[in-house]
Amino acid sequence: MDRDVKISLVCGGIVALSGLLGYIVLPLATGEFTDLTRIVTSAMSKSLGYHMLILTMPSWLVTFGGIVWARQWGLDSTWDDVVIVGGINGVPLLMAFVAYVIAAVGMALTITFSGPIETPLVVIAAMGLVLLALLVGFAFAAIVFVIVFLAVGVGSIAGYTSARAILYLWGSARQ
Repeated sequence: MDRDVKISLVCGGIVALSGLLGYIVLPLATGEFTDLTRIVTSAMSKSLGYHMLILTMPSWLVTFGGIVWARQWGLDSTWDDVVIVGGINGVPLLMAFVAYVIAAVGMALTITFSGPIETPLVVIAAMGLVLLALLVGFAFAAIVFVIVFLAVGVGSIAGYTSARAILYLWGSARQ
């Protein structure tokens, strides 16, 4: 695995972990919601400042650090920058998609197995409810994807431009 891919996965994982902690673990720990069905509505009701603190600031910091780290390893091509920034944006989106699938399937299976459905029909009901949960849940997931894409995108653009500026100034000062 190339070093730029490793940097992008580590940096993207940090941003995804920040989102996981800020949108799922912290609200569960503080008792903001008691079950996992309110995650999306809870995330949508957060202020812009909260989204910036949870997604934009970490993506700015890890993009800045990732680009500087890449330069220290001698990775200075445009393609290396694209891979790093792409991973920082892609990993949190992938994490949001995985969380959407797990939540939809989990809710559908919970409804299926806790209801008064006879045993032969459980498989058919489970398949139907999983499909329904994925279809209905996609409307909520699309909103989450937009929030994640915009918040992480703004942070990574700011981190990239500030890292390039600092590296340029640092290089000019050394000459």
